[in-house]
Amino acid sequence: MPPGAFLRNPVSDVDALSRELREDSVAVSRYSHKLHLSPAIVRANFAHLHLTRLKRDIIMEVCYVHPGERIGVKVRRVRKGTVVFSLPNGTPVLAQVCGNPLHKLAGLNRRGKRSIVSPFTKKRRRADIPDFDPSEPLDPPQRPGSRRHSRARRHPQRLDPAWCREYPF
Repeated sequence: MPPGAFLRNPVSDVDALSRELREDSVAVSRYSHKLHLSPAIVRANFAHLHLTRLKRDIIMEVCYVHPGERIGVKVRRVRKGTVVFSLPNGTPVLAQVCGNPLHKLAGLNRRGKRSIVSPFTKKRRRADIPDFDPSEPLDPPQRPGSRRHSRARRHPQRLDPAWCREYPF
């Protein structure tokens, strides 16, 4: 598996994903921690996903697992044709190659040039967006004394309500 993958074993379809979540408590705990859901709810809802290919390039936040089970987020361009696990309404949720959670960012043009606000970090970004590459080396996690990390520590359970409404579970 690529470095930073949420899953520890490759999965080829929804049945394999469900089997992996039943057998691997580490993988299900990563999703449970990131989505703020119990492991049973994660298993039940991921069973309703289906595999699709993206019909166009999409700018998304991709979650990664750093050493020590610390979860980080990067903004990446996920290219047309990438295989993803999607909700029944077509919303991409997980990258198939690594199982990392995906979240579409609103208000961004296809070139990735507009200013955006991340629902996970609440930071405004303006830059070119690199392509999603599951084998990309991970940046070191933030030091505990940094401003970004200290804000996340004060509000560990805070999620953007608009982001929560996108996912039915």
